Amino acid sequence: TDWAHLLVTAEAATGLLVTAMITGAVFAKFARPTARVLFSDNILIGRFDGRRALRFRVANARDSHLVEAHINVTLTLAETTAEGHPFRKLYDLTLRRETSPIFSLSWSIIHFIDEDSPLFGLSAQDLEAAQATFLTTLRGTDEVLVQNVHARHAYTWADIAWDRRFVDVLSRNAQGGLRLDYTKFHETLPQSDPDGPD
Repeated sequence: TDWAHLLVTAEAATGLLVTAMITGAVFAKFARPTARVLFSDNILIGRFDGRRALRFRVANARDSHLVEAHINVTLTLAETTAEGHPFRKLYDLTLRRETSPIFSLSWSIIHFIDEDSPLFGLSAQDLEAAQATFLTTLRGTDEVLVQNVHARHAYTWADIAWDRRFVDVLSRNAQGGLRLDYTKFHETLPQSDPDGPD
């Protein structure tokens, strides 16, 4: 009958539509690149290259490289206006190097604390009183899927390690290539410790 033909047509069209939607959702889920970017547990304040600096490091735990990677660090401090109202003020920190053409292994993020830095003259007690928070965002393009990848992390004043340096994580393998030892990625040493390069 006509009603039977109409019902079969509707069933066929609905089946095709549902199948296409499920296939698209599954493909989008598995084709979407994951960031898989490691951030060091601590953010360090100490001497680097003869100057006072804030440092942390990130590592690419992906099988593919990130092209034109860019990182941004924003410091937030609890301050008070001239009228006595509390508010959070944001400062963009100037980094030694904000971009990397190819982010493949490890990347040290460095901000020199000079007269132009919002951290200049601030002690550990000052940062605690201001509830200092460091907001970091990293973005780049996956070289295989050619899609944007984003990662973010936040450090608080309690995550700051003073006058320490990171343990070196890069070494050469038997073939002469670079090897990244993730087991030491978060480890630090006192700056006075002479063992190993900084």
